Amino acid sequence: MQDSCDRQEILKLFKSDSLRQFRATTKLGLNVNTVVLFIDAPCLHRCLFCGAHLRPPRMTAHSAKPYAVLKNCRNEGITKLLLLGEEVLNHPDILNIITRARNHGFKEIEIQSSGEPLADKKFMKDIVSCGATAFSFPLYGEQKIHDRLVNHPGSYRKLMIAINNLRNHSSAKIFLHTILTRANLFSLAYTVRLTLDCGSTLGVIPLKPKRFICDGADWLVPLDEAAEVVPKEGIEWLNFPLCFIQKVQSKLFSRILKHRRNYRIQPFKKLESKVADSLFFYTRVFNLRLSYFCHGCAVKNACPGIFRRYEQVHGTRGLNKCRAL
Repeated sequence: MQDSCDRQEILKLFKSDSLRQFRATTKLGLNVNTVVLFIDAPCLHRCLFCGAHLRPPRMTAHSAKPYAVLKNCRNEGITKLLLLGEEVLNHPDILNIITRARNHGFKEIEIQSSGEPLADKKFMKDIVSCGATAFSFPLYGEQKIHDRLVNHPGSYRKLMIAINNLRNHSSAKIFLHTILTRANLFSLAYTVRLTLDCGSTLGVIPLKPKRFICDGADWLVPLDEAAEVVPKEGIEWLNFPLCFIQKVQSKLFSRILKHRRNYRIQPFKKLESKVADSLFFYTRVFNLRLSYFCHGCAVKNACPGIFRRYEQVHGTRGLNKCRAL
């Protein structure tokens, strides 16, 4: 298999200062004035396919003193900050971080979170008052499915309270995303409806199994099977192979081919316009590869590829060679 691009270098880039980030990502196709700040704080979930909760808290110098990342953005015209991490809102200084970001000239501050801390209405109001303008939450399906996948009873209920708090007491944007698994394949229609009610489009990303948690065989959905049942509207597919996207969402397929001819040269060319920027940036660190099966495919240069584990479990099932641009 052929590496899609060096994701470790991109991850290091996200943990560098804002000017270095912005200049590098612009060269890689970035078309939004955005930088990332990673916040190291413990995750609230214990997802069955992840394992982030098993790592000890990493309150590093970067997370304890994040303000240096924010400098010089105003002069460069950088207007949007994405706060990413395992649970951004768990950081003890989160209110001050957001306030400092606003003072450094950021007009938009988007936070990726489980959403659970925002079930506390006062805390939600404090976060929004400090300057948060958008939130991106994971939702894996109906209550029973969501709580089982995140392995955290009550998570769904808290997320719904958080969403209602934001909708009723703020003007912040709400984005939802999910991971495609066997367990929630038939819940996508429900998740799409709820996302549309929030005024956005569901972002769906592929499952990346952590081998020390699960081997993926029971979780990974064959792409041909998924293509038969997933909703054809209300979804933006991020980092799925183009042959799959062509089957399930031809308009997105055409848009990608029109504007991004080479994924490895322009991994930051954001064409999934209706999903959270934080989700898009998060998926840039995925270590995707092109299968040898894809040799001769007419669109392979524009394709992100697949995870190695998918091919180990399902081979080339669901992959097709696109014959024409």
